[in-house]
Amino acid sequence: MTEGHRKCSRTYQRVFPQRHNRRFGEIDLRKMGLDDLLSAVDGRSVETARESLVLRTAGAEARRFDMNFVERFLDLLVNPDLAYILLVIGIFGIIFELSAPGIGGAGIAGGIAFLLSLVSFGSLPTNFGGILFIVLAVVLFIVDIKAPTHGLLTAGGIAAFLIGSFLLFPPRSRCRRSWSRCSSCS
Repeated sequence: MTEGHRKCSRTYQRVFPQRHNRRFGEIDLRKMGLDDLLSAVDGRSVETARESLVLRTAGAEARRFDMNFVERFLDLLVNPDLAYILLVIGIFGIIFELSAPGIGGAGIAGGIAFLLSLVSFGSLPTNFGGILFIVLAVVLFIVDIKAPTHGLLTAGGIAAFLIGSFLLFPPRSRCRRSWSRCSSCS
């Protein structure tokens, strides 16, 4: 990376188009198939923490691994939209069960959805402050069920829930983590 490109990237936090990166020597391979890629990187030197290695990839066999059921299920769960939907279903299922006790269907479904949302949030770049606002909203909703506050706590719970919803995920987290690809979000 040239000093000018590094400075420009830091200063403006821009994503440069592929032709710009190629011009500055940032990338030297274009989009290609797996066999072409293996041939193109053959003989290149790679610096690791311990030593410099030379890649020998020409004619290498590419093996693909399919995900098992659990990995496919976790890959499905690690989606910010689905995590939020599960959280809302979980919270309101539990609140409905507490406000109108019955057979327990809403509480069971809400509990399962809530726990699945926690699994999702464990693999997503979530904001701890957003989670705290949502927890505050749940506490206000539950207290309002038992205390006669004429809706004041419900209004506070709605406000805390909306603020927490907006703060839950960082604004630039438009990528999805995947158990199968092990990609990282920036």
